[in-house]
Amino acid sequence: MALNVIALVSGGKDSFFSLLHCMAQGHRVVALANVYPADADADGKRGEDDDVGEDLNSFMYQTVGHEVLPLYAAATGLPMFREPIRGQAVHPGREYHHPSGDGQDVDEDEDEDEAESMTRLLRNVMAAHPDANAVCAGALLSTYQRTRVESVAVRLGLVSLAYLWKYTVLPGPLDYLADLAAAGFDARIIKVASAGLDDTLLWTNVADPAGRARLQRALQRLGLFHGTSSALGEGGEYETLVTDGPPCLFKAGRIVVADADRQTVHEGGGSAWLHIRKAELAAKEARLSVDTDPTTIVNQPRLLDAQFASVLAALRTVTASPLPPSPSEQVSLHEPPAPFSCAPGSLPVTTWRLIPDRSLQSPSIADAAQSIIDLARRRLSETLSATASPTRSVVRTLVLLRRMADFSVFNAIYGTLFSDAPIPPSRVAIACGDALPAGVDVAVFLTVLAADTQDWAARQGLHVQSRSYWAPANIGPYSQAVSVLAHAKSGKVEHNGGPRLVSIAGQIPLVPASMELPTEAVEAKEDGSAGSSASHSSPASFSFQTTLALQHLWRIGIDLSVQWWTGAVAYVPRELATPSSLPQKAQTVALAWRTAHLWRPNQEDDDDDDDDDDDTGEGGPDLWDRTFDARYVMYGGGCGGGGGGSQPETPPLPDWTVFPKRPSPQTAEAVSPVFLAEVQELPRSAPVEWHAQPAWSQVQPSQGSCIRCHGWTDDQAGTQVHQTLLLTTQSEDEQPHDSSDEEQSRAEREKQAVLQTWTAWTYQQDTVVTLSAEALANADMVYADMSVCQISDAPAAAPVVPCFSLWNGLGRRLAAVVMSTQYGTALA
Repeated sequence: MALNVIALVSGGKDSFFSLLHCMAQGHRVVALANVYPADADADGKRGEDDDVGEDLNSFMYQTVGHEVLPLYAAATGLPMFREPIRGQAVHPGREYHHPSGDGQDVDEDEDEDEAESMTRLLRNVMAAHPDANAVCAGALLSTYQRTRVESVAVRLGLVSLAYLWKYTVLPGPLDYLADLAAAGFDARIIKVASAGLDDTLLWTNVADPAGRARLQRALQRLGLFHGTSSALGEGGEYETLVTDGPPCLFKAGRIVVADADRQTVHEGGGSAWLHIRKAELAAKEARLSVDTDPTTIVNQPRLLDAQFASVLAALRTVTASPLPPSPSEQVSLHEPPAPFSCAPGSLPVTTWRLIPDRSLQSPSIADAAQSIIDLARRRLSETLSATASPTRSVVRTLVLLRRMADFSVFNAIYGTLFSDAPIPPSRVAIACGDALPAGVDVAVFLTVLAADTQDWAARQGLHVQSRSYWAPANIGPYSQAVSVLAHAKSGKVEHNGGPRLVSIAGQIPLVPASMELPTEAVEAKEDGSAGSSASHSSPASFSFQTTLALQHLWRIGIDLSVQWWTGAVAYVPRELATPSSLPQKAQTVALAWRTAHLWRPNQEDDDDDDDDDDDTGEGGPDLWDRTFDARYVMYGGGCGGGGGGSQPETPPLPDWTVFPKRPSPQTAEAVSPVFLAEVQELPRSAPVEWHAQPAWSQVQPSQGSCIRCHGWTDDQAGTQVHQTLLLTTQSEDEQPHDSSDEEQSRAEREKQAVLQTWTAWTYQQDTVVTLSAEALANADMVYADMSVCQISDAPAAAPVVPCFSLWNGLGRRLAAVVMSTQYGTALA
């Protein structure tokens, strides 16, 4: 659906290029909006001609060149709204949440964050353009900027559009500055603020090949240009002013600034910028052939990158005949190997099962949801310490509904629980129909940080609420992912103190740019056959949608530096008409999972161990990091057409270096387990939803942590078992000081352990499988075919997903799958 967009513009290249991508997506831009320094006025005038003052140097806004902004209205034919910047960076964290909690303006006597200037600006635009329902900005790599635009947009009921987000790591060929030139932009450097860049570069056109070459040479002199990567200026190295653009945008003319009207201003630290005394609008030269269609001049990334194009190609080779078994499923040992084990230790998280108050008489879904949220609030306030934020203590959520049609009502009430949290928990939501117990229309499982782990858990997350080409936006009360430290510590620890557990939200195959499920036409376009008779209403193939949803999971995992998946389940909706397709779908899911694991880019050197010292765990440095951390003095990259969109900063997934000895692709340990679960319905009526169990990141063998795993089939017990063990050797200062053996070697030291075990029971017609309390000990997730599975003495909080059927990667039916997690210690 086309949106009516307010375009936030600073005059820089990113904001205008983002605007053009909005047009290429079929949206209508209704107005331009800009904030400017408070000591200037809306007409661009600022003090006396000879008193240019200083640049604001805001972390949020580009203000240099603000004198030219009023001319953009005439150049584009779009109305321009402006608002002065008030306040400063009061809330400096990379994630942003409005301090009042309700989105209202703070009192004038209170310090106001500069981000709130956008709120007043957009309200003024919306008053003049009531049809406006979206806002776009040029956020490219900065979480700091993106989250502030999203915060304002969500509070005002606007859709946030950030089509440039992660643009440099998307499949191409994409070269950001070359794409600017191809689209017809003229973007002049108006400020330099980096070693190696001096005032001789001012007014250089970075969209011009000669200008890009000058910029590259300047960066190369100090070793700040990496390979073929373009210098994007995302770390504040330089800022630009757009003076011209494609005719579909710059309709009335171009901006001209005479040499005499550009005054160079030098600030401390090597910073220099141009004060524009006077600018004019000049008519463009008439051209016989002018392409005014933004869809043809904007280089849009492909939907699938090289890795998942390979996955899709593998799936398309499969016919109706059964797939060959994967090596991990060929393992059959009557005498299973000795299982991993660990001594019980502190539990960093606990899971609560919340159902509506049974005393409610025939509750509506709203009543049931409110009952659950009230119960959650009580338990959170009773259980956690007074200093802990209740809603920020929830790591992940599983929502089971009887009817997916109830989701919107439930979601509105559920969201109130996390109104004070910029990073709400990750979430998986499915409908289980009549497989849910009678009288229960909704059940919620909250995984919560234990009360004594608040100080060391170092909860982090990823919450992208903007539409982009990268991965689906998560609007509202759930995040793409949340991570916590895997091992308990005594007292407070550093922010990145060891391996982390990463919980990722369920992923359905939405096209990120449109937030719609793909059609045959979308699939045909990806295949390069857009002119075919493919339907715009018929859904894309199951293989295509499975691949797309899996790519979303992978991209989010990479952003959180995930190194190893511990396993996954792919949900599919109930098939009353053609249940015979379920075995084939199970095999398709398994092949996609395995192919994604074993894929390698052609240019990868398996013998080259990349010793990356970046342990931030943030999926790439943020603008704030790059400003204050010398490690990130320059961060451009990945813009060249690298096929898979990979760049040197992108970690591998899976990362085989986390194993003491890399598993062979022909062994059972090469791929973690995956299953298919048939439920009633999925969000948006999607055909598949990937649910990955908590994955691991920040595993560093050089610092004593590693992963081990093995799997086996016990024919006698009728089970398949797969175990993954995270081991971290305690450092010297973590050892007890009263140890009798001060010479204890590293190999003999106590090891912290997290053990995840998947156990799958074979399905047999008319044979009931009983899951005992022992089988459910430490259960983190239980999937049960309710037609043959009986759960006795189940722990009250064990998350049980009632399924209509379960299948392994061979397309063989299962009765139950239990994933359990143990936290503790192990002795080498």
